Amino acid sequence: NKMMDGKSSTLIDVYHNLNTEVGLKSATANRLASVARLEHEAAQERVASIAGVNLDEEAANMMKFQQAYMASSRVMQAANDTFNTILQLR
Repeated sequence: NKMMDGKSSTLIDVYHNLNTEVGLKSATANRLASVARLEHEAAQERVASIAGVNLDEEAANMMKFQQAYMASSRVMQAANDTFNTILQLR
């Protein structure tokens, strides 16, 4: 038996140990990548749920703002008519 890695091992033993270690590290890296991917997807879902838009609420707000705009428009038209009437009195 020849000495490798400070132990009494053959070249085949060292190869098997190295191959096993590489396999374990590869499997660990794959598991960590899967966990990272799942965490990323979960984070994206949380962001989407927080930033999500309620279409019914947005439609109600749009109608409210449209009515306020129309009311403001009528006020501005009344003010314009009043000023025109005052100018015609001169």
